[in-house]
Amino acid sequence: MNEIGTVERVIRVDLKSLVLQILLLALVMLAARWAMPVGYRDVYPASMAFIGVVLVFSLWPVIRAAATGGGAIVITDRGLLNRTGGVGFVEWKEIASARIVSQLGMKRVELEVHNLYTVLDRISPVRRWLLERSITKYGGKPSVYVTSVQASANEILDIINAKRHGA
Repeated sequence: MNEIGTVERVIRVDLKSLVLQILLLALVMLAARWAMPVGYRDVYPASMAFIGVVLVFSLWPVIRAAATGGGAIVITDRGLLNRTGGVGFVEWKEIASARIVSQLGMKRVELEVHNLYTVLDRISPVRRWLLERSITKYGGKPSVYVTSVQASANEILDIINAKRHGA
């Protein structure tokens, strides 16, 4: 047992889905280049480099989980360690409710937590600032992204609900 509890289940990254996401992002960047007016193409490398850095930053937790084999979602007796780019570790007792949301065909499990700042204090400063801004300014929620994992959104939701009612 460690600070996150005893590991009960590890849900791995779906490599095919991750590679497909990376390829689709590359295609979008190429399409943007093709659709850009000729006069603006000289700023394309700088703008695409910036967008590329942002996209890699958003996918980095999943890429790292795939590279290290540590799993995208780790279920423990104390909580959920989420390496899909949303929040990090969330204890079962901190989750008030959870629901499945689909946006642009990508599913995620949104978490309603009792104290947002307790959860945010566990993640890196940059990711904390971005997530806090998304939640407070744009109405986002801490989420577990299931697009790149070897489990369905319903399966993740069932695990969360069973664990949180048992906590």
